[in-house]
Amino acid sequence: MPRTAGARQQVPFKRIAASERFATAGSRAKPQPDAITSLLRASVTKAQADQCIVSGDVNFLTDFLINSIIVGPTTLAMFG
Repeated sequence: MPRTAGARQQVPFKRIAASERFATAGSRAKPQPDAITSLLRASVTKAQADQCIVSGDVNFLTDFLINSIIVGPTTLAMFG
């Protein structure tokens, strides 16, 4: 099956995206508090207090949710 122009463009994009992490590794600023993450932490805390979700470290659960909902699917979509 012939490759489309979009498929040909994805290969260089994947290389750039993968190498960008290493090129900027030492030049990143310290992460600042994120309003969405703060709201999610508050929601996790409330859900734990209401016994709607498992108890545990709020930061860990928040990071897990962010990875499951945003980071994981975005990475899979970007790298195909």
